[in-house]
Amino acid sequence: MLQWAIGNSDPDKLREKAAELERLSAEELLKKQMEIKELMEKLKVPSDAELMKVAIADLNNSSVLLEDRHRALQELLVLVEPIDNANDLDKLGGLLPLIWELSNADEGIRTTSAWVLGELFGVGYGDVSS
Repeated sequence: MLQWAIGNSDPDKLREKAAELERLSAEELLKKQMEIKELMEKLKVPSDAELMKVAIADLNNSSVLLEDRHRALQELLVLVEPIDNANDLDKLGGLLPLIWELSNADEGIRTTSAWVLGELFGVGYGDVSS
């Protein structure tokens, strides 16, 4: 990607931009840094662990609507595909709620819970007793 960017850049424009930045005062440079920091904060995406915690919290909350339980399980189904996430699920407190959902009155909840558990063990979850 870097090679593409270099190959598709105008060296004269790059020199001009670099010269502009060199002429900035310390105050202007600090202002630009703050703008970049604010932009980065706006673009911040939650980590997989944070998303898993939200889904687990929804499963642990008995007042969550059925459709939100479905959503939480669907999210977990995708999130546990990487083995690192699968290994972290129990550490985040997600294994027991999944097991409890196997006895949910809703067939869709039971099925999706089983799929998530199957995905967990399918990726080599390991020892669940630890």
